[in-house]
Amino acid sequence: MTCRHHSCETTASYALAGLLSALLAETPLGRDYTVHAVPIVDIDGVERGDQGKYRAPHDHNRDYVDGNALSSSLSPIYAATAAIMGYVRSLSGPLVAALDLHCPYRWGNGNDTPFFVGDPEAIDPALSSLLDRLSAATDRRPESLAFDPEDGVQGFDGQAAAAPTFRSFVDEEGADLAATLEVPYVGTAADPVTPASARASAVRSRRRWASGPSESS
Repeated sequence: MTCRHHSCETTASYALAGLLSALLAETPLGRDYTVHAVPIVDIDGVERGDQGKYRAPHDHNRDYVDGNALSSSLSPIYAATAAIMGYVRSLSGPLVAALDLHCPYRWGNGNDTPFFVGDPEAIDPALSSLLDRLSAATDRRPESLAFDPEDGVQGFDGQAAAAPTFRSFVDEEGADLAATLEVPYVGTAADPVTPASARASAVRSRRRWASGPSESS
């Protein structure tokens, strides 16, 4: 799991905190799987107050360049992304799932509710199973952010399959399920984003994630 490829995306950090709290509290998953997490990829941006998104010549989540056929002759320009690539490739055993947490645009036009990045017309079966389970789970947990499966997968600028993102990198490295989750900054009047709601949604998504890929394979 990775978070804060763009340093300004703070609400995603609460979601990651909820994921990690659930993983540490619930022993079966922790016993069966090894969890790897990078909580802040762009630590320099956080320290400098540089929001990071669309930084020239490219930001951290467009820096996984030697994992992409269009830019295989290049190398990462950020030490953090180079270190992540090296670490992932050093792991033994299969990559069951990889999740990158982000925040979308500020508000409006589908950016006020959580969604996974992808083509809504061609959803991976493992992700489709996860969407249905996540929606059912949030319906039963009123303190979590509502997740609508009708808008659960959306296209997003810069996250096309050819872009050298973390998601495309781990997909090429053989992850069974590679996904980007966008956690809204603001939410809606009826469903505002708070630290507690972001953490609760992440706990629910983690529980459903654990069963989704295996049932769809």
